[in-house]
Amino acid sequence: DAQRDLAKAMPALEAAVDALEKLDKKAIAEVKVFAKPPENVMKTMNAVMTIMEKPATWQQAKLELNDVNFLNRVRNFDKDNISHTVLKKIE
Repeated sequence: DAQRDLAKAMPALEAAVDALEKLDKKAIAEVKVFAKPPENVMKTMNAVMTIMEKPATWQQAKLELNDVNFLNRVRNFDKDNISHTVLKKIE
């Protein structure tokens, strides 16, 4: 079960890692000013908040985006040890 779930999640994870490498402070600044973000931004930030085990809300996402260490925290996130429970929430 866990192996199957992991295999299913890996393509999305690999795409996310690729996109993350392209992010910079300017991109973060553009996103955090949205009062109501576009749907894709909201979905992405909800997934990030879920993986970070934070409330999956735009308010929480904005708090995290305002953290000067946000990009480093996301880039250095231990993606190899995401719990099965968290992976299920993302599906």
